[in-house]
Amino acid sequence: MTDKGILSSEVFKSLIEEELQNQPVNREIVAFDAHAHKNSFSEKILDFSLGAGYEYFSEDIYFRHVKLEKGVPSSVTINLPMDYIQVIFCLMGGFCYRCGEVEKTALDIREGLYNVIHFAQKELSVQSFSAEGFEGLVLYLKKGYLETFQPFDSPLWTLFLESVHKNESAVLSNKHLHLDNKIKFLLRQLLEEKLSGSLKFFFVEAKVREFLIYHWNQLAHHDQGHSHDTLDSDQVEKMEAAKEILLNSLKDGITLKELSHQVGTNEYHLKRNFKLVYGRTVFGFLLDYKMEMANYLLQDPTLKISDIADKLGYNHATHFSAAYKKHFGLLPKEAKAGGKSPGH
Repeated sequence: MTDKGILSSEVFKSLIEEELQNQPVNREIVAFDAHAHKNSFSEKILDFSLGAGYEYFSEDIYFRHVKLEKGVPSSVTINLPMDYIQVIFCLMGGFCYRCGEVEKTALDIREGLYNVIHFAQKELSVQSFSAEGFEGLVLYLKKGYLETFQPFDSPLWTLFLESVHKNESAVLSNKHLHLDNKIKFLLRQLLEEKLSGSLKFFFVEAKVREFLIYHWNQLAHHDQGHSHDTLDSDQVEKMEAAKEILLNSLKDGITLKELSHQVGTNEYHLKRNFKLVYGRTVFGFLLDYKMEMANYLLQDPTLKISDIADKLGYNHATHFSAAYKKHFGLLPKEAKAGGKSPGH
C-alpha cells in the first residue's frame, strides 16, 4: 500500500494502530495456520514524495522504518499502543518526541544511537531536525513477549520494568546506547532480505531475538561499569567529532596524534574516551566500518577488488583481502562471486 503526502498530515495512522483497532486496510496478509493468529503478519510500504518507509506487524512484533531526503523537515503526531515497549534506532540525522500542549521534549536521539523506551503518553509528536536527511527505525515489542527474554541479572532492566509495570515513562539507559556495526548489520538484514510467507515471519522473529540476545549481552557490560556516564557533554561531543573526522579520512588515513589535535584533546584521552563512547578502540571502530563498507561495495558489479581497496584506504589489494579474510573468514573475491555479504 502507498500513503502519499504523509509528511504533510498532522496525524500519522500507523499499521499497528489500524491492526489493533481491527480496521480493514489494503495490505498483504500472510497466514500460515488458519487457527493461529500469532503465526501471521501484515506489511505496508510507505511511499511519499519526500521519502519512503516500511511497516511490519505481527502479534508480538511491529517495526516502522522511515527515510527522508536531505533538508526535509517533518513533524507528525502518532498514537502509541500502551501494551508495547519501543526500541528506537537513529540511523541518520536526528529526531525527537514531544508531548503535551507545551511540546515538552520526551526524548531526543541522534545518529548512531538507540535506546529502549516506554512512553506513558498515548499521543506524541515526532519531529526530525537534521538538515542532512533522516533515517530511523522504531521496533515495538509487546510487553509480555519482551519479558520472556528478561535478563534477571540486569539492574538497569529491572529498574526499567518496574516503571513499565507502573505505566510510567521510562528509558532503559540515561545515556543512549551505541548503535554498533553488529546491530546495524542486523537492521540491514531485517530491511533488505527478500522473503515472503512463512520464511518472512520466522526470519523477522529470528532477527529480533538475535538483536535482543546481543543487546542484553552488551547491557551486562554496561551494568558493570557505567563508565560512559563519567564523560561530560563536551567530551562526548569531541568523540562524536573524532568519529566524523575518522570516517571522512577513510581514503587518506589519519594518525591518532592528528585526530586528537583536530578535536582539541590528547592521544590518551582520545583513546580512553572514544572507547567509552563507542565501545571500541579508534582503529577497531574504523576496521569494523571498513568491513561494513566493503560488504556494501562488493555488491557493485562495476567495482574491482582493487577499486574497493583503494576506496577504503588500503595501499594494496592484497592488504585489503587479508584484512577481509581475517574479519569474515573468506576472501572478498569469494564474497563477490557469491553475490552476498557474509551473514546473508
